[in-house]
Amino acid sequence: MPIDFSLLHTGPFAPEQIRLCLAPGLRIYPSAITRLIEAAWEAARRQSGIKLWDGPAYSLLGSRVENGALLCQVQQTTYKAFFGANVCHCDDIEDKSLLANSLACCCVCETTDDHVLLGLRSQSVAEDRGIWHIPGGNLDDIAAGDAAPFEQVRREVEEEAHVSAEHIAALTCLGMGRSLRTWKPEFLFHARLTLNAEQLRTRLAHAQDAGEHTEWRLVPSSGVAGFTDTHTVSPIGLAALALWRQLIHREEA
Repeated sequence: MPIDFSLLHTGPFAPEQIRLCLAPGLRIYPSAITRLIEAAWEAARRQSGIKLWDGPAYSLLGSRVENGALLCQVQQTTYKAFFGANVCHCDDIEDKSLLANSLACCCVCETTDDHVLLGLRSQSVAEDRGIWHIPGGNLDDIAAGDAAPFEQVRREVEEEAHVSAEHIAALTCLGMGRSLRTWKPEFLFHARLTLNAEQLRTRLAHAQDAGEHTEWRLVPSSGVAGFTDTHTVSPIGLAALALWRQLIHREEA
């Protein structure tokens, strides 16, 4: 089975160990890529049932680890640019630095009785339709500064799984990965919840963004490898689970 992700940086990183450096202005793309973006967006708009949201996003221009801190240079872009370039035309654009490459966050949520949450993406979402993933979403607000990735992932977990900050005992950035299908970079997180599997299952039905997933599974940590072997999981979900096994699960074994 081909590996469709790469691990860019391995942590763990605390909030004070992440630095976001914002380049000025809105990112501008070459005219040929702009035409691809516009055409892909219009084609998607004509399809019924797909939810599109042209909100702010942040391109990852570069990243490195220096003195234990993860330094990320970003520039504002739009989800439209990411969808049109990365989701629809990643294979057609040879120079991957010309893609939108918008940063996102995703999270391995683990219960007190050692179950991991995975959701089957619905056919209405713009990315990764019909495959398994973990809670997450695009980094769309950096008003919180360097802590923005932590704030973003807390919002995503609350909106998708109905798990508020008070139910997260510990939140750690495990590192950063990239989907090789769309070239999308993501902060990879682990959340240790204060809820057991049954309590989390009860909360899932009341999630604000319940429509993003058609099914949820709470997989025992010992069965995660078997699940990923028999189900199609998103590349970045596999990246997060790989770091979870390396940095968290083995430590607790």
